[in-house]
Amino acid sequence: MRSIRLHALALMLSLTALPIAAQARVFVRAGAPDGGDGSSWANAHARLETALSAHPGEEIWVAHGRYTPPPNPDPNLTPSEQRRKTSFLIPPGTRIYGGFAGSESTLEQRDVRANSTVLSGDMQADDGNRDARGVTPTPDDIAGDNARHVVRFDATIWNAGNGADIGPDTVLDGFVISGGFASEDLYEAGGGGAVCIAGYESGSIGRCSPTLRHLEFVGNLAGDGTGTGGGGAFAVYSGGAPAAPDVQNVVFRNNRSTSDGGAVKASSYWTVLAPRFTDVEFRDNEAVSGGALALTDFFDATVDRALFSGNHARRNLPEDTDSFSNGGALYINGGFVYEDSFARLRVSNAVFVGNEAENLGGAVMNVSNGAATRVELVNSSFSGNRARLGGVLFVPDVDGPVTQILDSILWGNVATQPPADFDAFAQGAGNNIYGDYSEATSRVEIGHSLLQNGLTAPGVVYYQGYEAFPSNRLVNLGGLSSADPRFFDAALRLRNDSPAIDAGNDAYNLTTSDRDGNARVWGAHVDMGAYEFGSNRCSNTSDGVFCDGFED
Repeated sequence: MRSIRLHALALMLSLTALPIAAQARVFVRAGAPDGGDGSSWANAHARLETALSAHPGEEIWVAHGRYTPPPNPDPNLTPSEQRRKTSFLIPPGTRIYGGFAGSESTLEQRDVRANSTVLSGDMQADDGNRDARGVTPTPDDIAGDNARHVVRFDATIWNAGNGADIGPDTVLDGFVISGGFASEDLYEAGGGGAVCIAGYESGSIGRCSPTLRHLEFVGNLAGDGTGTGGGGAFAVYSGGAPAAPDVQNVVFRNNRSTSDGGAVKASSYWTVLAPRFTDVEFRDNEAVSGGALALTDFFDATVDRALFSGNHARRNLPEDTDSFSNGGALYINGGFVYEDSFARLRVSNAVFVGNEAENLGGAVMNVSNGAATRVELVNSSFSGNRARLGGVLFVPDVDGPVTQILDSILWGNVATQPPADFDAFAQGAGNNIYGDYSEATSRVEIGHSLLQNGLTAPGVVYYQGYEAFPSNRLVNLGGLSSADPRFFDAALRLRNDSPAIDAGNDAYNLTTSDRDGNARVWGAHVDMGAYEFGSNRCSNTSDGVFCDGFED
Protein backbone atom coordinates (compact mmCIF):
# COMPACT_ATOMS: atom_id res chain seq x y z
CA MET A 1 0.00 0.00 0.00
CA ARG A 2 2.78 2.46 0.88
CA SER A 3 4.48 2.09 -2.50
CA ILE A 4 1.18 2.60 -4.29
CA ARG A 5 0.50 5.82 -2.44
CA LEU A 6 4.04 7.08 -3.01
CA HIS A 7 3.81 6.56 -6.75
CA ALA A 8 0.44 8.32 -6.91
CA LEU A 9 1.67 11.14 -4.68
CA ALA A 10 4.78 11.64 -6.78
CA LEU A 11 2.63 11.95 -9.87
CA MET A 12 0.28 14.38 -8.18
CA LEU A 13 3.10 16.61 -6.94
CA SER A 14 4.79 16.75 -10.32
CA LEU A 15 1.55 17.73 -12.04
CA THR A 16 0.52 20.36 -9.52
CA ALA A 17 3.93 22.02 -9.57
CA LEU A 18 2.78 24.21 -12.47
CA PRO A 19 1.39 27.69 -11.69
CA ILE A 20 -2.36 27.75 -11.25
CA ALA A 21 -4.26 30.43 -13.17
CA ALA A 22 -7.99 30.68 -12.55
CA GLN A 23 -10.21 31.03 -15.62
CA ALA A 24 -13.83 30.26 -16.41
CA ARG A 25 -13.11 27.51 -18.92
CA VAL A 26 -10.04 25.62 -20.04
CA PHE A 27 -9.49 24.21 -23.55
CA VAL A 28 -7.48 21.18 -24.68
CA ARG A 29 -6.87 20.22 -28.30
CA ALA A 30 -4.69 17.36 -29.53
CA GLY A 31 -1.98 18.69 -31.82
CA ALA A 32 -2.22 22.26 -30.53
CA PRO A 33 1.07 24.24 -30.59
CA ASP A 34 3.16 24.12 -27.44
CA GLY A 35 2.84 27.02 -25.03
CA GLY A 36 -0.92 27.49 -25.10
CA ASP A 37 -2.48 28.65 -21.84
CA GLY A 38 -5.82 26.93 -22.41
CA SER A 39 -7.76 30.19 -22.55
CA SER A 40 -9.40 29.45 -25.93
CA TRP A 41 -9.48 26.86 -28.68
CA ALA A 42 -6.81 28.88 -30.50
CA ASN A 43 -4.60 28.87 -27.38
CA ALA A 44 -5.52 25.40 -26.17
CA HIS A 45 -3.30 23.11 -24.14
CA ALA A 46 -2.02 20.23 -26.24
CA ARG A 47 -2.17 17.68 -23.40
CA LEU A 48 -4.95 16.90 -20.96
CA GLU A 49 -2.65 16.37 -17.97
CA THR A 50 -1.34 19.93 -18.38
CA ALA A 51 -4.85 21.29 -18.01
CA LEU A 52 -5.59 19.02 -15.04
CA SER A 53 -2.51 20.15 -13.14
CA ALA A 54 -2.72 23.84 -14.01
CA HIS A 55 -6.46 24.24 -13.53
CA PRO A 56 -7.71 21.87 -10.80
CA GLY A 57 -11.35 22.36 -9.85
CA GLU A 58 -12.25 24.09 -13.11
CA GLU A 59 -14.16 23.14 -16.27
CA ILE A 60 -12.08 21.59 -19.03
CA TRP A 61 -13.21 21.12 -22.64
CA VAL A 62 -11.33 18.53 -24.69
CA ALA A 63 -11.44 18.33 -28.49
CA HIS A 64 -11.58 15.08 -30.43
CA GLY A 65 -8.41 13.03 -30.68
CA ARG A 66 -6.44 10.46 -28.73
CA TYR A 67 -4.85 11.28 -25.38
CA THR A 68 -2.58 9.12 -23.19
CA PRO A 69 -1.56 9.78 -19.57
CA PRO A 70 1.92 11.16 -18.83
CA PRO A 71 4.61 8.69 -17.73
CA ASN A 72 5.01 8.45 -13.97
CA PRO A 73 7.76 10.94 -13.01
CA ASP A 74 9.19 8.82 -10.19
CA PRO A 75 12.94 8.58 -11.07
CA ASN A 76 13.24 5.31 -9.15
CA LEU A 77 11.04 3.53 -11.67
CA THR A 78 12.20 1.87 -14.85
CA PRO A 79 10.88 3.29 -18.15
CA SER A 80 8.49 0.34 -18.33
CA GLU A 81 7.22 1.02 -14.81
CA GLN A 82 6.85 4.71 -15.58
CA ARG A 83 4.53 3.83 -18.43
CA ARG A 84 2.59 1.26 -16.41
CA LYS A 85 2.20 3.13 -13.10
CA THR A 86 0.36 6.12 -14.48
CA SER A 87 -3.08 7.52 -15.20
CA PHE A 88 -4.97 10.75 -15.72
CA LEU A 89 -5.29 11.88 -12.11
CA ILE A 90 -8.55 13.82 -11.68
CA PRO A 91 -8.49 16.62 -9.06
CA PRO A 92 -11.58 17.03 -6.85
CA GLY A 93 -14.23 19.33 -8.28
CA THR A 94 -12.87 19.28 -11.82
CA ARG A 95 -15.40 18.98 -14.67
CA ILE A 96 -13.99 17.44 -17.85
CA TYR A 97 -16.00 17.30 -21.07
CA GLY A 98 -15.00 15.63 -24.32
CA GLY A 99 -16.63 15.36 -27.74
CA PHE A 100 -15.79 18.78 -29.19
CA ALA A 101 -14.78 19.59 -32.74
CA GLY A 102 -12.67 22.47 -31.45
CA SER A 103 -14.81 25.50 -32.30
CA GLU A 104 -17.81 25.29 -29.97
CA SER A 105 -18.80 28.06 -27.58
CA THR A 106 -21.52 26.18 -25.67
CA LEU A 107 -21.66 22.67 -24.24
CA GLU A 108 -24.85 21.96 -26.17
CA GLN A 109 -23.05 22.41 -29.50
CA ARG A 110 -20.76 19.41 -29.05
CA ASP A 111 -21.39 16.09 -30.81
CA VAL A 112 -19.87 13.30 -28.75
CA ARG A 113 -20.37 10.64 -31.41
CA ALA A 114 -18.99 12.67 -34.30
CA ASN A 115 -16.02 13.98 -32.31
CA SER A 116 -14.68 10.88 -30.59
CA THR A 117 -12.38 11.84 -27.73
CA VAL A 118 -10.30 8.87 -26.63
CA LEU A 119 -8.46 8.45 -23.35
CA SER A 120 -6.14 5.52 -24.02
CA GLY A 121 -3.84 3.46 -21.84
CA ASP A 122 -1.92 2.28 -24.91
CA MET A 123 1.20 4.24 -24.00
CA GLN A 124 3.35 2.94 -26.87
CA ALA A 125 0.60 2.85 -29.52
CA ASP A 126 1.31 -0.82 -30.11
CA ASP A 127 -2.00 -2.49 -29.23
CA GLY A 128 -3.34 -4.73 -31.97
CA ASN A 129 -6.29 -4.02 -34.26
CA ARG A 130 -6.75 -0.43 -33.11
CA ASP A 131 -9.41 1.43 -35.04
CA ALA A 132 -9.00 4.79 -36.73
CA ARG A 133 -9.64 6.57 -33.44
CA GLY A 134 -6.87 4.66 -31.68
CA VAL A 135 -9.30 2.57 -29.63
CA THR A 136 -8.15 -0.86 -28.43
CA PRO A 137 -11.09 -3.12 -29.39
CA THR A 138 -10.63 -6.04 -26.97
CA PRO A 139 -8.44 -7.02 -23.99
CA ASP A 140 -6.74 -9.61 -26.22
CA ASP A 141 -5.35 -6.74 -28.30
CA ILE A 142 -3.46 -5.16 -25.39
CA ALA A 143 0.32 -5.26 -25.86
CA GLY A 144 3.34 -3.56 -24.31
CA ASP A 145 3.33 -1.28 -21.28
CA ASN A 146 -0.27 -0.09 -21.03
CA ALA A 147 -1.28 2.21 -18.17
CA ARG A 148 -2.69 0.41 -15.12
CA HIS A 149 -5.61 2.82 -14.92
CA VAL A 150 -6.42 5.22 -17.73
CA VAL A 151 -8.31 7.46 -15.28
CA ARG A 152 -7.81 7.63 -11.50
CA PHE A 153 -10.19 9.19 -8.98
CA ASP A 154 -8.19 8.81 -5.76
CA ALA A 155 -9.47 10.67 -2.70
CA THR A 156 -6.61 9.43 -0.52
CA ILE A 157 -3.73 11.39 -2.05
CA TRP A 158 -4.97 14.99 -1.96
CA ASN A 159 -4.42 17.49 0.86
CA ALA A 160 -0.86 16.29 1.44
CA GLY A 161 -2.08 12.71 1.68
CA ASN A 162 -4.73 13.46 4.30
CA GLY A 163 -7.55 12.95 1.84
CA ALA A 164 -10.16 15.14 0.17
CA ASP A 165 -13.70 14.58 -1.05
CA ILE A 166 -14.27 13.70 -4.68
CA GLY A 167 -17.96 14.56 -4.90
CA PRO A 168 -20.62 14.69 -7.63
CA ASP A 169 -19.17 18.00 -8.84
CA THR A 170 -16.20 16.00 -10.15
CA VAL A 171 -17.40 15.14 -13.67
CA LEU A 172 -16.07 13.06 -16.56
CA ASP A 173 -18.35 13.35 -19.58
CA GLY A 174 -18.03 12.51 -23.26
CA PHE A 175 -15.04 10.14 -23.66
CA VAL A 176 -14.06 6.70 -24.89
CA ILE A 177 -11.80 5.00 -22.32
CA SER A 178 -9.77 2.15 -23.73
CA GLY A 179 -6.64 0.03 -23.40
CA GLY A 180 -6.14 0.15 -19.62
CA PHE A 181 -4.45 -2.87 -18.01
CA ALA A 182 -4.71 -3.08 -14.21
CA SER A 183 -2.62 -5.79 -12.58
CA GLU A 184 -0.50 -6.77 -9.57
CA ASP A 185 -2.12 -6.35 -6.16
CA LEU A 186 -4.39 -4.22 -3.97
CA TYR A 187 -5.92 -1.21 -5.71
CA GLU A 188 -3.66 -1.65 -8.74
CA ALA A 189 -5.30 -4.97 -9.65
CA GLY A 190 -8.70 -3.54 -10.61
CA GLY A 191 -10.14 -0.86 -12.85
CA GLY A 192 -8.16 -0.93 -16.09
CA GLY A 193 -10.26 1.87 -17.54
CA ALA A 194 -10.89 3.84 -14.36
CA VAL A 195 -10.54 3.38 -10.61
CA CYS A 196 -12.37 5.20 -7.81
CA ILE A 197 -10.65 5.01 -4.41
CA ALA A 198 -12.22 6.36 -1.22
CA GLY A 199 -10.51 6.72 2.16
CA TYR A 200 -9.73 3.24 3.40
CA GLU A 201 -9.25 3.76 7.12
CA SER A 202 -12.21 3.69 9.47
CA GLY A 203 -13.60 7.19 9.95
CA SER A 204 -11.36 8.76 7.31
CA ILE A 205 -12.39 11.60 5.02
CA GLY A 206 -12.14 11.33 1.28
CA ARG A 207 -15.30 10.03 -0.37
CA CYS A 208 -15.16 8.96 -4.02
CA SER A 209 -18.46 9.89 -5.64
CA PRO A 210 -17.77 11.37 -9.10
CA THR A 211 -20.30 11.77 -11.90
CA LEU A 212 -19.57 9.69 -15.02
CA ARG A 213 -21.67 10.52 -18.10
CA HIS A 214 -21.72 9.76 -21.83
CA LEU A 215 -18.76 7.41 -21.69
CA GLU A 216 -17.77 4.20 -23.45
CA PHE A 217 -15.40 1.77 -21.77
CA VAL A 218 -14.01 -0.65 -24.34
CA GLY A 219 -11.06 -3.05 -24.46
CA ASN A 220 -9.89 -2.71 -20.85
CA LEU A 221 -8.39 -5.50 -18.72
CA ALA A 222 -7.96 -6.20 -15.00
CA GLY A 223 -5.79 -9.00 -13.68
CA ASP A 224 -3.07 -11.20 -15.10
CA GLY A 225 -4.75 -14.59 -15.10
CA THR A 226 -3.78 -15.49 -11.54
CA GLY A 227 -7.16 -14.70 -9.99
CA THR A 228 -6.36 -11.13 -8.99
CA GLY A 229 -8.02 -8.08 -10.44
CA GLY A 230 -11.65 -7.00 -10.41
CA GLY A 231 -13.53 -4.66 -12.69
CA GLY A 232 -11.97 -4.72 -16.14
CA ALA A 233 -13.37 -1.30 -16.99
CA PHE A 234 -14.17 0.36 -13.65
CA ALA A 235 -13.37 -0.52 -10.03
CA VAL A 236 -14.68 1.18 -6.89
CA TYR A 237 -12.89 0.64 -3.57
CA SER A 238 -13.97 1.99 -0.20
CA GLY A 239 -12.76 1.44 3.33
CA GLY A 240 -13.66 4.09 5.87
CA ALA A 241 -15.11 6.79 3.60
CA PRO A 242 -18.21 6.35 1.42
CA ALA A 243 -18.18 5.94 -2.34
CA ALA A 244 -21.23 6.64 -4.51
CA PRO A 245 -20.24 7.17 -8.16
CA ASP A 246 -23.16 8.23 -10.35
CA VAL A 247 -22.87 6.46 -13.71
CA GLN A 248 -25.22 7.74 -16.43
CA ASN A 249 -25.52 6.93 -20.14
CA VAL A 250 -22.41 4.73 -20.16
CA VAL A 251 -21.58 1.72 -22.32
CA PHE A 252 -19.26 -1.04 -21.06
CA ARG A 253 -18.20 -3.18 -24.01
CA ASN A 254 -15.55 -5.88 -24.47
CA ASN A 255 -13.86 -5.54 -21.09
CA ARG A 256 -12.45 -8.42 -19.04
CA SER A 257 -11.37 -9.32 -15.52
CA THR A 258 -9.45 -12.45 -14.56
CA SER A 259 -11.29 -12.35 -11.23
CA ASP A 260 -14.77 -10.85 -10.79
CA GLY A 261 -16.62 -8.03 -12.49
CA GLY A 262 -15.79 -8.12 -16.20
CA ALA A 263 -16.89 -4.50 -16.54
CA VAL A 264 -17.40 -3.21 -12.98
CA LYS A 265 -16.31 -4.29 -9.49
CA ALA A 266 -17.37 -2.42 -6.34
CA SER A 267 -16.12 -3.47 -2.91
CA SER A 268 -16.12 -2.00 0.59
CA TYR A 269 -14.96 -3.25 3.98
CA TRP A 270 -16.31 -0.64 6.41
CA THR A 271 -18.82 1.72 4.83
CA VAL A 272 -21.78 1.11 2.54
CA LEU A 273 -21.03 1.69 -1.13
CA ALA A 274 -23.87 3.36 -3.02
CA PRO A 275 -23.10 3.32 -6.76
CA ARG A 276 -25.90 4.27 -9.15
CA PHE A 277 -26.10 3.08 -12.76
CA THR A 278 -28.73 4.69 -15.00
CA ASP A 279 -29.23 4.19 -18.77
CA VAL A 280 -26.26 1.84 -19.03
CA GLU A 281 -25.30 -1.02 -21.32
CA PHE A 282 -23.07 -3.98 -20.48
CA ARG A 283 -22.17 -5.80 -23.71
CA ASP A 284 -19.82 -8.75 -24.20
CA ASN A 285 -17.82 -8.36 -21.00
CA GLU A 286 -16.13 -11.33 -19.36
CA ALA A 287 -14.91 -12.43 -15.92
CA VAL A 288 -14.48 -15.55 -13.84
CA SER A 289 -17.56 -14.45 -11.85
CA GLY A 290 -19.91 -11.60 -12.69
CA GLY A 291 -19.38 -11.15 -16.41
CA ALA A 292 -20.72 -7.60 -16.24
CA LEU A 293 -20.95 -6.45 -12.60
CA ALA A 294 -19.68 -7.75 -9.24
CA LEU A 295 -20.63 -6.28 -5.86
CA THR A 296 -19.02 -7.48 -2.63
CA ASP A 297 -19.25 -6.79 1.10
CA PHE A 298 -21.24 -3.61 2.02
CA PHE A 299 -23.35 -1.87 -0.64
CA ASP A 300 -26.63 -0.21 -1.46
CA ALA A 301 -26.54 -0.16 -5.25
CA THR A 302 -29.13 0.67 -7.91
CA VAL A 303 -29.25 -0.19 -11.60
CA ASP A 304 -32.06 1.32 -13.67
CA ARG A 305 -32.81 1.19 -17.40
CA ALA A 306 -30.01 -1.22 -18.26
CA LEU A 307 -29.08 -3.76 -20.92
CA PHE A 308 -26.99 -6.82 -20.06
CA SER A 309 -26.17 -8.59 -23.31
CA GLY A 310 -23.64 -11.30 -24.18
CA ASN A 311 -21.69 -11.16 -20.91
CA HIS A 312 -19.85 -14.30 -19.77
CA ALA A 313 -18.56 -15.91 -16.60
CA ARG A 314 -15.88 -18.37 -17.63
CA ARG A 315 -12.57 -19.91 -16.66
CA ASN A 316 -9.28 -18.14 -17.36
CA LEU A 317 -7.75 -21.29 -18.82
CA PRO A 318 -9.37 -24.50 -20.13
CA GLU A 319 -7.67 -26.56 -17.45
CA ASP A 320 -9.01 -24.38 -14.62
CA THR A 321 -11.92 -25.62 -12.57
CA ASP A 322 -15.27 -24.05 -13.45
CA SER A 323 -16.35 -23.85 -9.81
CA PHE A 324 -16.03 -20.06 -9.81
CA SER A 325 -17.55 -19.43 -13.23
CA ASN A 326 -20.78 -18.00 -11.81
CA GLY A 327 -23.12 -15.14 -12.61
CA GLY A 328 -23.04 -14.49 -16.34
CA ALA A 329 -24.12 -10.88 -15.79
CA LEU A 330 -24.29 -10.23 -12.01
CA TYR A 331 -22.26 -11.69 -9.15
CA ILE A 332 -23.48 -10.55 -5.73
CA ASN A 333 -21.48 -11.37 -2.61
CA GLY A 334 -22.80 -9.20 0.21
CA GLY A 335 -21.80 -9.91 3.77
CA PHE A 336 -18.56 -11.56 2.68
CA VAL A 337 -16.53 -10.04 5.53
CA TYR A 338 -19.19 -9.77 8.23
CA GLU A 339 -22.27 -11.95 8.17
CA ASP A 340 -25.48 -9.92 8.38
CA SER A 341 -23.74 -6.79 7.08
CA PHE A 342 -26.06 -4.62 5.00
CA ALA A 343 -26.00 -5.29 1.26
CA ARG A 344 -28.74 -4.38 -1.21
CA LEU A 345 -29.01 -4.26 -5.00
CA ARG A 346 -32.10 -3.09 -6.83
CA VAL A 347 -32.23 -3.67 -10.60
CA SER A 348 -35.20 -2.19 -12.45
CA ASN A 349 -36.29 -1.79 -16.07
CA ALA A 350 -33.45 -4.02 -17.27
CA VAL A 351 -33.03 -6.48 -20.13
CA PHE A 352 -30.87 -9.58 -19.65
CA VAL A 353 -30.35 -11.36 -22.95
CA GLY A 354 -27.73 -13.87 -24.08
CA ASN A 355 -25.63 -13.89 -20.91
CA GLU A 356 -23.86 -17.12 -19.96
CA ALA A 357 -22.09 -18.74 -17.02
CA GLU A 358 -20.06 -21.89 -17.51
CA ASN A 359 -21.19 -23.02 -14.08
CA LEU A 360 -23.97 -21.37 -12.04
CA GLY A 361 -26.48 -18.59 -12.70
CA GLY A 362 -26.63 -17.58 -16.35
CA ALA A 363 -27.75 -14.06 -15.45
CA VAL A 364 -27.52 -13.75 -11.65
CA MET A 365 -25.61 -15.41 -8.82
CA ASN A 366 -26.39 -14.18 -5.29
CA VAL A 367 -23.95 -15.93 -2.98
CA SER A 368 -24.30 -13.39 -0.17
CA ASN A 369 -24.42 -14.22 3.54
CA GLY A 370 -26.88 -12.92 6.10
CA ALA A 371 -30.49 -11.81 6.27
CA ALA A 372 -29.50 -8.18 5.66
CA THR A 373 -28.65 -8.94 2.03
CA ARG A 374 -31.33 -8.41 -0.59
CA VAL A 375 -31.27 -8.48 -4.40
CA GLU A 376 -34.37 -7.06 -6.08
CA LEU A 377 -35.03 -7.74 -9.78
CA VAL A 378 -37.98 -5.56 -10.72
CA ASN A 379 -39.65 -4.95 -14.09
CA SER A 380 -36.90 -6.82 -15.88
CA SER A 381 -36.88 -9.24 -18.83
CA PHE A 382 -34.68 -12.36 -19.07
CA SER A 383 -34.29 -14.40 -22.25
CA GLY A 384 -31.57 -16.47 -23.90
CA ASN A 385 -29.45 -16.72 -20.75
CA ARG A 386 -27.56 -19.98 -20.14
CA ALA A 387 -25.72 -21.82 -17.37
CA ARG A 388 -24.97 -25.36 -16.27
CA LEU A 389 -27.41 -24.89 -13.39
CA GLY A 390 -29.94 -22.05 -13.24
CA GLY A 391 -30.33 -20.38 -16.64
CA VAL A 392 -31.34 -17.13 -14.93
CA LEU A 393 -30.71 -17.53 -11.20
CA PHE A 394 -28.85 -19.97 -8.99
CA VAL A 395 -29.88 -20.09 -5.31
CA PRO A 396 -26.80 -21.24 -3.38
CA ASP A 397 -26.17 -23.04 -0.12
CA VAL A 398 -25.94 -19.93 2.09
CA ASP A 399 -27.91 -18.48 4.97
CA GLY A 400 -30.21 -15.50 4.92
CA PRO A 401 -30.07 -13.57 1.63
CA VAL A 402 -33.28 -12.82 -0.26
CA THR A 403 -33.60 -12.57 -4.04
CA GLN A 404 -36.84 -11.01 -5.26
CA ILE A 405 -38.26 -11.33 -8.78
CA LEU A 406 -41.09 -8.83 -9.22
CA ASP A 407 -43.10 -7.69 -12.27
CA SER A 408 -40.61 -9.53 -14.49
CA ILE A 409 -40.51 -11.98 -17.42
CA LEU A 410 -38.34 -15.12 -17.58
CA TRP A 411 -38.68 -16.89 -20.93
CA GLY A 412 -36.43 -18.86 -23.26
CA ASN A 413 -33.55 -19.40 -20.82
CA VAL A 414 -31.54 -22.63 -20.69
CA ALA A 415 -29.79 -24.80 -18.10
CA THR A 416 -27.36 -26.98 -20.00
CA GLN A 417 -26.83 -29.94 -17.66
CA PRO A 418 -29.25 -32.70 -18.75
CA PRO A 419 -31.33 -34.66 -16.21
CA ALA A 420 -29.46 -37.86 -17.05
CA ASP A 421 -26.32 -36.37 -15.54
CA PHE A 422 -28.12 -36.22 -12.20
CA ASP A 423 -30.21 -39.35 -12.19
CA ALA A 424 -32.73 -41.02 -14.44
CA PHE A 425 -35.54 -39.63 -12.26
CA ALA A 426 -34.25 -36.07 -12.02
CA GLN A 427 -36.15 -33.30 -13.81
CA GLY A 428 -33.39 -31.01 -15.01
CA ALA A 429 -31.18 -28.16 -13.93
CA GLY A 430 -33.58 -25.20 -13.82
CA ASN A 431 -33.92 -23.24 -17.03
CA ASN A 432 -34.98 -20.26 -14.94
CA ILE A 433 -34.09 -21.01 -11.30
CA TYR A 434 -32.09 -23.76 -9.65
CA GLY A 435 -32.05 -24.16 -5.86
CA ASP A 436 -29.16 -25.89 -4.17
CA TYR A 437 -29.95 -28.52 -1.54
CA SER A 438 -29.03 -27.65 2.04
CA GLU A 439 -30.36 -26.59 5.40
CA ALA A 440 -29.65 -22.98 4.48
CA THR A 441 -32.23 -20.20 4.75
CA SER A 442 -31.67 -18.26 1.55
CA ARG A 443 -34.90 -17.75 -0.36
CA VAL A 444 -36.47 -16.43 -3.54
CA GLU A 445 -39.64 -14.34 -3.51
CA ILE A 446 -41.60 -14.14 -6.79
CA GLY A 447 -44.56 -11.91 -7.48
CA HIS A 448 -46.60 -10.81 -10.53
CA SER A 449 -44.13 -12.28 -12.99
CA LEU A 450 -44.30 -14.44 -16.08
CA LEU A 451 -42.19 -17.61 -15.90
CA GLN A 452 -41.95 -20.22 -18.61
CA ASN A 453 -43.34 -23.47 -17.09
CA GLY A 454 -44.35 -21.52 -13.98
CA LEU A 455 -42.86 -22.76 -10.73
CA THR A 456 -42.45 -26.32 -11.99
CA ALA A 457 -39.62 -28.17 -13.72
CA PRO A 458 -37.85 -27.68 -16.03
CA GLY A 459 -38.18 -23.95 -15.36
CA VAL A 460 -37.75 -24.06 -11.58
CA VAL A 461 -35.85 -26.95 -10.03
CA TYR A 462 -34.75 -27.70 -6.49
CA TYR A 463 -32.10 -30.24 -5.48
CA GLN A 464 -31.55 -31.73 -8.94
CA GLY A 465 -35.28 -31.99 -9.47
CA TYR A 466 -35.86 -34.66 -6.85
CA GLU A 467 -38.39 -32.69 -4.84
CA ALA A 468 -40.49 -29.56 -4.84
CA PHE A 469 -38.90 -26.25 -3.96
CA PRO A 470 -39.50 -25.83 -0.18
CA SER A 471 -42.10 -23.17 0.55
CA ASN A 472 -39.75 -21.38 2.92
CA ARG A 473 -37.16 -21.05 0.14
CA LEU A 474 -39.46 -20.19 -2.77
CA VAL A 475 -42.21 -17.77 -1.76
CA ASN A 476 -45.07 -17.21 -4.20
CA LEU A 477 -46.31 -13.65 -3.74
CA GLY A 478 -49.11 -14.17 -6.26
CA GLY A 479 -49.95 -12.90 -9.71
CA LEU A 480 -47.81 -15.44 -11.59
CA SER A 481 -48.33 -16.56 -15.18
CA SER A 482 -46.74 -19.10 -17.52
CA ALA A 483 -48.23 -17.77 -20.78
CA ASP A 484 -46.07 -16.86 -23.79
CA PRO A 485 -45.05 -13.20 -23.28
CA ARG A 486 -45.31 -12.51 -27.03
CA PHE A 487 -42.05 -10.61 -27.43
CA PHE A 488 -42.07 -8.27 -30.41
CA ASP A 489 -38.31 -8.10 -31.04
CA ALA A 490 -34.90 -9.28 -29.87
CA ALA A 491 -34.83 -6.39 -27.38
CA LEU A 492 -37.78 -8.13 -25.62
CA ARG A 493 -40.34 -5.40 -26.20
CA LEU A 494 -43.97 -6.55 -26.06
CA ARG A 495 -46.54 -7.07 -28.78
CA ASN A 496 -49.97 -5.54 -28.31
CA ASP A 497 -51.46 -8.94 -27.40
CA SER A 498 -48.91 -9.82 -24.72
CA PRO A 499 -50.34 -11.21 -21.46
CA ALA A 500 -47.68 -9.18 -19.64
CA ILE A 501 -49.49 -5.90 -20.41
CA ASP A 502 -51.18 -4.39 -17.32
CA ALA A 503 -50.36 -7.60 -15.39
CA GLY A 504 -47.81 -6.25 -12.91
CA ASN A 505 -48.23 -4.99 -9.37
CA ASP A 506 -47.99 -1.21 -9.16
CA ALA A 507 -46.68 -1.42 -5.60
CA TYR A 508 -43.44 -3.02 -6.78
CA ASN A 509 -42.65 -0.20 -9.20
CA LEU A 510 -40.60 2.72 -7.85
CA THR A 511 -39.61 4.34 -11.17
CA THR A 512 -41.20 6.72 -13.65
CA SER A 513 -39.59 5.45 -16.89
CA ASP A 514 -39.20 2.09 -18.61
CA ARG A 515 -36.08 0.79 -20.39
CA ASP A 516 -36.76 3.07 -23.37
CA GLY A 517 -37.32 6.11 -21.17
CA ASN A 518 -41.07 6.13 -21.77
CA ALA A 519 -43.71 6.45 -19.05
CA ARG A 520 -43.47 3.42 -16.76
CA VAL A 521 -47.21 3.01 -16.05
CA TRP A 522 -49.48 3.36 -19.09
CA GLY A 523 -52.88 1.82 -18.73
CA ALA A 524 -54.62 0.11 -15.86
CA HIS A 525 -51.43 -1.21 -14.23
CA VAL A 526 -47.73 -1.48 -14.76
CA ASP A 527 -46.64 -4.04 -17.36
CA MET A 528 -44.40 -6.99 -16.58
CA GLY A 529 -40.90 -6.77 -17.99
CA ALA A 530 -38.57 -3.95 -18.97
CA TYR A 531 -40.91 -2.09 -21.34
CA GLU A 532 -44.29 -0.42 -20.92
CA PHE A 533 -46.40 -1.10 -23.99
CA GLY A 534 -48.45 1.85 -25.23
CA SER A 535 -46.37 4.69 -23.81
CA ASN A 536 -44.24 4.99 -26.96
CA ARG A 537 -46.79 6.34 -29.45
CA CYS A 538 -47.71 2.98 -30.96
CA SER A 539 -50.37 1.52 -28.71
CA ASN A 540 -52.88 1.33 -31.56
CA THR A 541 -50.81 -0.78 -33.94
CA SER A 542 -52.19 -4.23 -34.55
CA ASP A 543 -48.94 -6.18 -34.54
CA GLY A 544 -46.39 -4.07 -32.72
CA VAL A 545 -44.69 -2.86 -35.93
CA PHE A 546 -42.65 0.32 -35.42
CA CYS A 547 -42.95 0.09 -31.66
CA ASP A 548 -39.18 0.40 -31.42
CA GLY A 549 -39.27 4.16 -31.89
CA PHE A 550 -37.48 4.22 -35.27
CA GLU A 551 -40.49 5.03 -37.44
CA ASP A 552 -39.69 8.76 -37.84
